[in-house]
Amino acid sequence: LGLQYLLSEEGQFLRRELLLALTEDDQLHGAEIQSLWNLVKDDLPPGRLFNVALNALSTISSDGIGAILPKSPIPESPVSLERG
Repeated sequence: LGLQYLLSEEGQFLRRELLLALTEDDQLHGAEIQSLWNLVKDDLPPGRLFNVALNALSTISSDGIGAILPKSPIPESPVSLERG
């Protein structure tokens, strides 16, 4: 029942707070994530997990994605496009 709530639309706030706690101080807390996974892995069908992950990715704005991607300059091509 708790997992159903967590994965429901009503559980969105709790999911967000959980994610913030697991990534506190700009660090991923692996031991806590492993403990949490061990609690829910038997009740979480892989298809449902995939759908939740896909939904989470689709809700990220392009600005949000731009903020997490590394910025590297695109080098200019040394190849000339002129024919001759």
